[in-house]
Amino acid sequence: MIVRDLRSAVAAPDAKEQEPGALRRPGRGLLLLVALAVELSAASIVVGSIAASRGSGDLRRVGIFYRLLALDAPAAVLAIAILLAGLAAAYFVPDQPIDRVLAWISDHPIAIVAPTFALLAAGAVLGYHAYPLSADEYAPLFQAQAFAAGRLTGQFPPGWLDWLLPRPFNGAFFAASDRTGQIISTYWPGFALLLTPFVWCGAPWLLNPAIGAATLLAIWKLTGNLAPGAPTARGWALLLTVASPAFVVTSISYYSMAAHLLASTLFALLLLEPTRWRLILAGLVGSVALVLHNPLPHLLFALPWIAWLASSRETRRRLPLLILAYLPLVLVLGIGWVLLRFHVQAGAAAGPAVGGLEGGLQRLAGVAAAGFTAPNLAIALNRVVHLLKVAVWAVPGLVLLVPVGFWQLRGRAGARLLLASAVLTVIGYLFVPFDQGHGWGSRYFHSAWLVLPVFGAAALASAGTGRPAWVRAFACFTLLSLSFANALRFRQVDGFIREHLAQAPLPTVSDARAVTFIDIRSGYYTLDLVKNDAFARGAQLILVSHGREQDAQFVREHFPELELRRTLGKSSLWMAR
Repeated sequence: MIVRDLRSAVAAPDAKEQEPGALRRPGRGLLLLVALAVELSAASIVVGSIAASRGSGDLRRVGIFYRLLALDAPAAVLAIAILLAGLAAAYFVPDQPIDRVLAWISDHPIAIVAPTFALLAAGAVLGYHAYPLSADEYAPLFQAQAFAAGRLTGQFPPGWLDWLLPRPFNGAFFAASDRTGQIISTYWPGFALLLTPFVWCGAPWLLNPAIGAATLLAIWKLTGNLAPGAPTARGWALLLTVASPAFVVTSISYYSMAAHLLASTLFALLLLEPTRWRLILAGLVGSVALVLHNPLPHLLFALPWIAWLASSRETRRRLPLLILAYLPLVLVLGIGWVLLRFHVQAGAAAGPAVGGLEGGLQRLAGVAAAGFTAPNLAIALNRVVHLLKVAVWAVPGLVLLVPVGFWQLRGRAGARLLLASAVLTVIGYLFVPFDQGHGWGSRYFHSAWLVLPVFGAAALASAGTGRPAWVRAFACFTLLSLSFANALRFRQVDGFIREHLAQAPLPTVSDARAVTFIDIRSGYYTLDLVKNDAFARGAQLILVSHGREQDAQFVREHFPELELRRTLGKSSLWMAR
């Protein structure tokens, strides 16, 4: 019933809209869409407000997922304002310029991609402070620094591990040995390898803006291939993507999810026509996606496509090409990396590593099993919240266009497989016991996020010039989201990072010789403030505080030229005289 009413907004023009000069009204389907979008936003306000109330007390008892969820309440209020303002503005927006502009954008994607890349690069520095906020972002950057030096592992001074790395991170985000000083990221190293040339250039913050620009071109191409008869579809897809804060903020961060989105889009694009060389290229792209940080996001996205290839006699005989293209990186950077991790951890104790290859593979199986659990009510409720986050981090109402756009493209195998990938991604994470923790938007869905702009564009392009109410209203939603929703999220991210950094007495001069001791037992996620170069190089170090007396003794032994300059709580800053 709901899908039928939504389809009516793109299936038949309102009779009054055929009268020249008449004041045209949005049809029933569009009004229903707006009403449902308002309800989704209202639900997000409630959930975000509950999270905010939880975080109003002792912050140390509030997980970061719920702390960041509180930011979604004001964003949901803005989404409702955008929906109402856009619906009202749709009365006054002329019809023809919208189609002309979208058709021009469809034919000139660089006109959107180039300025978007420039703005994302500026946002990575000005809004995200070129700073890996969470441990999930810091770990691949750390590993990229080791790769840039021609090493597989970082190297800390032996005996310094408890000062340079918070203990909870050892085993979770890093594998390190205090005895040898070796340290590596526990995440598979694909994203770190992508970061490496940007580390060489001194601009690691530029990787995700570049990936974001490439993703725009890939979504533009994929939408055109799935909806070749709709001249405005590619333009809609570009605008819907850049107007969605989930895409923008992820593209200025250090998260690997931007790379997952690009890999998913390229993988789908290549397999729309599974020729021999496209299968090989898809396998190479897929192997990169598998080893970006962990294999689950790509595994869930790719399984429907692989099953589809295996179901056809024509493509089944070529399926080994895809599988063989996966193997080299998976064996070397995937399984090989896990075995290297166990080797580094074995160096933490005197004596040889126990178990050899067989023992390493057994531990690998144990690590994989530990990441999954049977679904329960708590996980299910968390995933419902994730779906609300998908809605409130996109152009208002966009998620409700997904079934409409799918219906328009339902005859194409690629569209059915995209939807299957998105659904399997949602279902697959029901078996993951974690709530996501740090992250902007719904990180667990971001590898399949392309279904929103692709299906949304298909729905809107099918409206054409004969359904101007639909086109005018969503054009307003998109432009308002592009301006105001992105601006709000930019301000939220900037404010959150500034608040996080303000918890430590960090030096204000970037090249000053300094050591900062962080009291990780106070403040909010102050463990994430302890970040150092992969070789503990540079003029400045950030160390874990062991108490005022031990900190002072450490400085006297290793940095006698420094003196205490400032304290903040139990944290302290030591600088050269």
